[in-house]
Amino acid sequence: MAWVGATDAEEARTNLRASLRGPLPSVLERGDLPERATALLTYVWEETVRPDWERRLRVMEADMAARTAGVNQDGWAAVLDSLKPGTRWLGESRFQVNHNAYPPQELAAGAAVHAGHAEDQLGVVGGTGALRSRLPVSRGALRRP
Repeated sequence: MAWVGATDAEEARTNLRASLRGPLPSVLERGDLPERATALLTYVWEETVRPDWERRLRVMEADMAARTAGVNQDGWAAVLDSLKPGTRWLGESRFQVNHNAYPPQELAAGAAVHAGHAEDQLGVVGGTGALRSRLPVSRGALRRP
């Protein structure tokens, strides 16, 4: 979490405005925002996540194993169809990430696809390159604290 605290306060506010798609609540318009965010994230980690981390990690690893088995059994299209409502493999290097009627976005070969609010702006993602994740699907891909 050190990188959160090391972020410039104006950059942090700019990033939050982009995520919120609008102005920040006045309580976040402060010079010590990165430090406060770091303190909050540390508290949440220590008090809510860390005590249950081993169980959470086992659940996530089991999910990755099941999805990997799904690829072997039913192929990528079935796994992509099962990610969340609105996602589905369309074929011809096209993957729908939501129900929005936005035009397809071309992805360069090897481009990373980000989850989060950015996906709300995409309807169908297509391209000739492979769809990649920043998180490898393998045991140990999630760091233990």
